[in-house]
Amino acid sequence: MASESAKKANIGDVAQLAGVSKTTVSHVINNTRFVEPGTRERVLAAIKELNFRPSHIARSLAGNQSFSVGLIISDVGNPFYHNVIRGVEAVALEKNYTIFLFNANYDVSRSLSFIDSIISRMVDGVMVMTSRIEQRLIDEIQAYDLPAVITDYEGKSSKNLGIVSIDFEHGIREMVAHLLELGHRSFAYVSGDTGLRTSNIRKDLFVRILSENGIPAENVGLYEGNFKIDGGRKALHRIVEAPRRPTAVFAVNDMTAIGLMLEAQKMGLSIPRDLSIVGVDNIDLGTELSPHLTTIDIPGHDLGGISMGMLIDIIHSNGRDENHDPNGFHRVIDTELIIRDTSAHV
Repeated sequence: MASESAKKANIGDVAQLAGVSKTTVSHVINNTRFVEPGTRERVLAAIKELNFRPSHIARSLAGNQSFSVGLIISDVGNPFYHNVIRGVEAVALEKNYTIFLFNANYDVSRSLSFIDSIISRMVDGVMVMTSRIEQRLIDEIQAYDLPAVITDYEGKSSKNLGIVSIDFEHGIREMVAHLLELGHRSFAYVSGDTGLRTSNIRKDLFVRILSENGIPAENVGLYEGNFKIDGGRKALHRIVEAPRRPTAVFAVNDMTAIGLMLEAQKMGLSIPRDLSIVGVDNIDLGTELSPHLTTIDIPGHDLGGISMGMLIDIIHSNGRDENHDPNGFHRVIDTELIIRDTSAHV
């Protein structure tokens, strides 16, 4: 018998010992598809040898649902996700589901490490709402045939994978029109990690829409942040020292925008007289500070509720409905500009 100090076996260990794929192990554990008797016996023998979650396996083989799901988010410290979680919880409570919450901290490796932990809880599905999503994470989830909903993922939905997209373009177009109407012609964009799609898509839309309105790319300074307040603080120093100082800054999210605001006040700058600032998310903190933050609203509560409702639909369909339209597992969330006090005439 393995000692308590030994590393717990995971589904990959079982697959390797049995000489099969993780998908096959999943089918044996969850009794979701026919597996040849000989193969099934090898998998069960490997499970027994590795002492792989015997109590949970017994429940799964009995065909019971756990009525629980995993939720991976980018940053538990970002108030935007508080609204998302409340939206998830509202639907979960209504449908008698339990939520296991995991904080990725913008790290794909952390997200990947959570998958085994999520599976060990025998959840019925998983939601991934992170700014850093890579194909290897999707592949790992699909290797378990685990029903999943991914937020703002570029891939295609399927019978076991739902996608909830965010229409950033609408809100950014409104924001650009607003700033141009105020007379701004020189801009800056403060991103998160520049390797992240969610950061780059906002930047690319901002630069493209400005270009469509006659503002060349050289009139847009690009600065890297980290989605957090300290990233905004550090970026402001680079912005004010730039040879071509902007009159308006678009921040990748509200936390970055708040960092810009706080550092500006520390440096004796007046917002919006010396610099207009616009964020993204519409977190409550944006209206607790003075001046109140102009921002692009992403309805986090709706995002969470829609994602949880979609995941339950996928779980109930269980991939069995061959006539189901995969597009039914794809929803788009609208964004809109909320004009407050941090944007003003030049």
